[in-house]
Amino acid sequence: MLEARRVNEWGQTGSVLAMLANVNRDPKRRKRPFGVADFVPLDIRKYFRTKRGVGLTKSSLHSLKPLFKKDK
Repeated sequence: MLEARRVNEWGQTGSVLAMLANVNRDPKRRKRPFGVADFVPLDIRKYFRTKRGVGLTKSSLHSLKPLFKKDK
């Protein structure tokens, strides 16, 4: 439980730091935006490098379309 709390708190801190770094990033010097994994300690970096969720593709967006369609 202590490890989960530590990962959660570093995730929040890393998100804020990544946002601040990306706002001030020079795209000519660094083309790739900063991520959360760039700002967390090395031992918990594995939690933030994995891809989670569903990727955004045309088929996944088309399946979401009925949810936002307004009924008359």
